[in-house]
Amino acid sequence: MGEHSKGTGELERVLILWEDQDPGPDEMVDLIRVVAPGWDPALVHIEKVERPAISYGLAGWHVHQDEKAGRLRPGALRRTHHALLDDAGRGRRLVTTVHAPLGEAPEPSPARLEWAREVILRNVSTHELEVSPELMELGAWRRLITPDVLDFALNVGYPDWPPLDSGRTVGYSLRTFEDLKVIVSLVDEVKPRRVRKQFREGYQTYLRHVLHELDYGDGQSDVAHWILCQGGPGKGRAVHLGYVPKSPDSMIILPLDLISAKEKRLGVTSGA
Repeated sequence: MGEHSKGTGELERVLILWEDQDPGPDEMVDLIRVVAPGWDPALVHIEKVERPAISYGLAGWHVHQDEKAGRLRPGALRRTHHALLDDAGRGRRLVTTVHAPLGEAPEPSPARLEWAREVILRNVSTHELEVSPELMELGAWRRLITPDVLDFALNVGYPDWPPLDSGRTVGYSLRTFEDLKVIVSLVDEVKPRRVRKQFREGYQTYLRHVLHELDYGDGQSDVAHWILCQGGPGKGRAVHLGYVPKSPDSMIILPLDLISAKEKRLGVTSGA
C-alpha cells in the first residue's frame, strides 16, 4: 500500500496504472471495490492510463497535471492514496484514489521551489520505470512523493551546514521521515559539468562523507539526496537524485550525470 494520507470526502478521481493484461471494465469495478469499499463504482470518475506502466511517480505526475488543468481541486496530491495490487494471472495494478476535500479547497501557497515538484515526480517515475522497478517494493522509497517530503524538499533555503569554512561548496538540509532520511542540496548551476565541479572531491566521495556525518549504517533508514539545480534567467533547472537503501541487497541509485570521469575510471562506490 502507498503512504499518502487518505481523504474523507467523496472520491474525486480514480487512476489505474497497469502492466501485462489491460484491465477491462469489470476488473476496474472490482478494483474500486477493493481499494474503496462502500463506494458505488458507477459514481466514480475512473481514468486508466493507455500504456502499461507501474510507477508511483507517474501516478503522482498524472494527479499533478490534472490539478494544473483544473480537473482536480487544489491540493490534490495531499488527498491522494496509492494501492499496489498484484494478481499473478493479470499482473500488477496501481490504483490511485483522490478524495475530494471537505468543504472548499483553497488554493495552496506555492512552494519556494515549486518548479521542482513536477520534475521530482518525473524523476521518481523514470527511476521506477527505467532503472529498477524493484524500488517500488521499498517502503521508504514510497515516501519520496508524499506531501510532507515534498513540502520539505520544495521549501528549503540555502543551508548553513556544513559551515562555509569547511571547504565544502555544497551544503544540505536534512529531515527524517520515519524510515527515510531526506537530504536536499541547492546548487546555482544547471549544466552537469558545472554541477560536478561543486563536488570538489567527486559526488560519491561527498555522499560518503555525508553518510558518515549522518552515522549511516544503523540499518534503520534509507537515505535520499535531492540535488536541486537552478541557474539564472534562461539557464534552466534540473533535479538529480542519489538514493542509498538500508538493505545491502537493494540497488544504490547515483546521479550518473554528476559522476566525474575520474570516479568512473576508479570505479569508486558510495561506501554505503
